[in-house]
Amino acid sequence: MSNLDGTTAMRVRERLGGLWHDEDFAGWPPRDGRPGLSPAQLATVCVLQFLLGLSDPQAAEAVRCRFDFKYALAMELDDPGFRLWTAP
Repeated sequence: MSNLDGTTAMRVRERLGGLWHDEDFAGWPPRDGRPGLSPAQLATVCVLQFLLGLSDPQAAEAVRCRFDFKYALAMELDDPGFRLWTAP
């Protein structure tokens, strides 16, 4: 069965797509000097995580596996997404 109204992730992109750009976060350099993930994508994931009540591991898994999340994040379908990690 298809969802004619789309999913929450799809609606987020349609309503908020382009709201954040990586340049908006240019003043927030990483603490350890390593280049990070796209801040705009991370902000979008945080919104989706809140709206859908997902834990951090669930949100990371959704980015790796769900087409609607990849659409919301403007990722290629074969993009591996990102994995959770903990600081040493």
